[in-house]
Amino acid sequence: GAPQFADGPIRSACSTHNRRVASNARCGCIQAAANLTLSKKEQKQAAAFFEEPERLQDMKLSDTPANERFWYAWARFAETAEDLCRRA
Repeated sequence: GAPQFADGPIRSACSTHNRRVASNARCGCIQAAANLTLSKKEQKQAAAFFEEPERLQDMKLSDTPANERFWYAWARFAETAEDLCRRA
């Protein structure tokens, strides 16, 4: 199976900005999911959404090709994180 803990920009952002449900295990698992589905550049971009979630909605509504590609990558990441981290 896939590793269920990793360190990186998503884990750091999760730990800092998602305090109510953030645990070291959950945020590390979410980072592991990011490592499986997002490039390093996409991870840095995604980390900003933990601080400003409204930016994700703005991206979803944007019709630029780059934002559309990122949105689909984000959706794959979210699905993977949900499956991988359900018990974290």
